[in-house]
Amino acid sequence: MLRKNCEQTNLQELPLEYKGAGKPVITHYYMIDLENVGIKALRGIDLTEENAEVVIFISNAAHIATTELQDDICTAKARVKTFFCGATCKNGMDFEIAAFFGEILKREDTERISIISNDKGYQALTDYAMRVRKSVSVYLAPSVMEAYAAASAGYSYKEYEMRKDNAVDFKQLMQALESQ
Repeated sequence: MLRKNCEQTNLQELPLEYKGAGKPVITHYYMIDLENVGIKALRGIDLTEENAEVVIFISNAAHIATTELQDDICTAKARVKTFFCGATCKNGMDFEIAAFFGEILKREDTERISIISNDKGYQALTDYAMRVRKSVSVYLAPSVMEAYAAASAGYSYKEYEMRKDNAVDFKQLMQALESQ
């Protein structure tokens, strides 16, 4: 059983949360491709914002039980949900993440979407978002901490990609976050 702000859900149950709906407004979504990045991607989850939602996409290929995630996910300030992907075809989880991305992209309150994965194929989603909804910042990062740092610094995805390896301010921010 998951504790505190941790829930297990399926895609159909993920709520649409708009202003005035009586639920907290979610402005930053973290979508974690656990099959691709593993449990190390949760580093920094304790830094997530209260107005954020972390959706951890899990499949049998991830070889991680939900109970192994409890200690990490329950330190988050954000709402955390796990979603078990039942797709058995090649790249099935990627397609389910892309479908969820499309759903949250159309929500009027969404300001930031972070895809936590090493899969460069998600660049297509970033490009799509920039064409259809320029007011939403999309980040591709290998961990929650890197996505949080980029968003906190106010970088766009392109700025984040250019600066993450050589920017003194970004490196200092990452070091400060890691020392907390």
